[in-house]
Amino acid sequence: MAICAQGNYWGCGWRCWDAALSGWMIRVGRIAKNCMADAVAAVTGVRLGKRSLKYFDYGKVAATFLNTESGEAVRIVALEESRALADARYPQIENKKERQFRAYGEADDTELFKVERVQVAYGEMDAPGRPRARITCARCVEGVNDGREVKTKGGELLCRACALGGYYKKFEPGTAV
Repeated sequence: MAICAQGNYWGCGWRCWDAALSGWMIRVGRIAKNCMADAVAAVTGVRLGKRSLKYFDYGKVAATFLNTESGEAVRIVALEESRALADARYPQIENKKERQFRAYGEADDTELFKVERVQVAYGEMDAPGRPRARITCARCVEGVNDGREVKTKGGELLCRACALGGYYKKFEPGTAV
């Protein structure tokens, strides 16, 4: 089982996993209180380090569960209106997290999530386990695993950060931080 998890949602991760696999007759009842990605990792055993959990930051609260043997996939999206559900059901509870915890624990899956069957582009280089291929970036000389490099028009193999720009910029002494 490989999982692509996107975003955080306090207290909902365990329910997301439960909703995703209820059709596959697998039910899980463990809770991770920090974020959805942590909860998914806790109840499934997938990890970024094992390459069985893929994280994509689209600014959304969603998780996609892929059965790598059958190719079947289910995408779960936390509904925006589920946030208001806690306020409506438990207005007498002052603590927001406590309201959410109580409401999410009692709510029906359809009140919390949109569940849809999807297709996931998944190839050998995406599979869990050790990297299948590795190159060295011609510019920064850092290793790049499993086809994540970019080949320039001149034939140079670069990491995505060097080819397309990264989330970071090399610090130059004497410049403002």
